[in-house]
Amino acid sequence: MKIAHVTTIDMALHLLLLNQLKSLQQAGFEVVGISAAGPDVAAVEAAGIRHIAVPMTRSFTPAADLVALKNLYDVMRRERFTIVHTHTPKPGLLGQMAARMAGGPIVGNTLHGFYFYDHMPKF
Repeated sequence: MKIAHVTTIDMALHLLLLNQLKSLQQAGFEVVGISAAGPDVAAVEAAGIRHIAVPMTRSFTPAADLVALKNLYDVMRRERFTIVHTHTPKPGLLGQMAARMAGGPIVGNTLHGFYFYDHMPKF
C-alpha cells in the first residue's frame, strides 16, 4: 500500500508528521511526503521517507495555486497512491482535489489547529 502525506511546507512533514510517517513505513507501507522544498527535507529523507517537492505557498496566490494543483495532479497520476492524507489548509484543498481528479481511492484530511474562533475579525 502506498501512502502520501501532503503539507504546504517541509517543516510540517519534519516536525509534525515524521514519527507517524516512520511508524507507517515500519509497519510495511510505502510512505511519501509531499511539500514545497526546504531545509527540513534533509531530515525527512534521512529518516528514510521519500520526498516529492511541489512548490506551494502558504498565502493566497491564485496563479501559483493553479500551478500547484496541476503539479499535485501530475504527481498523483504518476504515483498512484492508495491513500492521500492532506494536512494544513492549502493541501487540504488542492491536494484533495488533485487526488480525487487522479482517481485516488482513499483521500482524507486532518485539521491541525482551530482556524476560526468566536472573536475573529469577520474578514
